Order: sequence, then structure tokens, then C-alpha cells
Amino acid sequence: MISNNATIAITTENLKPIKKEIKKVNEIIKSIDEQYFQMIEKLKIKFNLNELETENYKQLSRNFCASGSNKPLSTVIWYLTLNDLKHIFYADGTTFPMVFDSPNNAETDQEKKHALVQYILDSSNQFNQTIISAIGFKKEDYDIESEIKIELLTNEKYSLLNKKAFEENYEILMRMNDA
Repeated sequence: MISNNATIAITTENLKPIKKEIKKVNEIIKSIDEQYFQMIEKLKIKFNLNELETENYKQLSRNFCASGSNKPLSTVIWYLTLNDLKHIFYADGTTFPMVFDSPNNAETDQEKKHALVQYILDSSNQFNQTIISAIGFKKEDYDIESEIKIELLTNEKYSLLNKKAFEENYEILMRMNDA
């Protein structure tokens, strides 16, 4: 028993710094969760996503998603919020390019389409590169404050490459097609 009591005392003493570290980590997690909740709450109001239950975004570890035409909107909000949190709590972390493929879902009404693309454009300065594919995009429809380069594709429908580029790269395209 004496031997066991001595082992327990040593182990208890060794656990003190570990418990302090766990407490610090739990405080950081709590801070991140609070910030996450506030950010999602603001965006919920901004984009009128009343269907989102508060319980579903109280913690970062919980999943939330809107339904129907709001699903793409809630997904973009979630990704950009995670990125904002990364910049706040780990500013020295790697920043990757962000790609949004047709964020303005066909089922979404025009007002939400516009608000979603505007939100992405407003957030674009957080990334080294932001690529957005959007049908019917007109630069003049948006308030673009950051310095961004917009490339509009003017190719024929169903023809991403023009005829000359297609012919020049035909062999590469066929090789890739067979891969």
C-alpha cells in the first residue's frame, strides 16, 4: 500500500502541468466556439436563414446545414466562417486558394444569388487566390472594393476551349482523357 500511495502521489504531481495545459486548450476551444457562434448568428440574420436552429451552431464541432435553396448558401457561410476563425486563432497558418463552383445555385432567388456572390467577393481578400465560376456574372452588378482580376469566358456554349486551343492541345487532351 505504501508503494501504491507513493506512485499515486508522484503521478498526481506529474498530472498537474498536463491538467493546466488541458485547461488552456479548453479555454481556447470555448473562445473559438463563442466567436463561431457570433459569426454564424450575424450571417444567419444577414441572409435570413431562420431555419437554422441555434443549437446546431453553438459549437464548431456540430454540423449545421440549411435545406433546399439555402443549402449552398449555408455551406459557403460555413466554409468562410471556418476560414475567418483560422485567421483569428492561427494567423500564421497556410492560406490556400478558394474555389467556388457555381455558388449561385439555380434554385436560389436572384436576391440571395447576388448577396451570396457579393459575400464571396467581400471575403476574397482573405485568400491568395479566389476562383468563382458563375454564369451570367456582370462586374457592374457588384460593389467590388478589393483589387481583383475578373476573367470573363466568352467561349461558345459547351466549348470551354476555342477551336484553335482545342486543336493545338488535342493530343494532351486525349492523353488526359485516357488516364
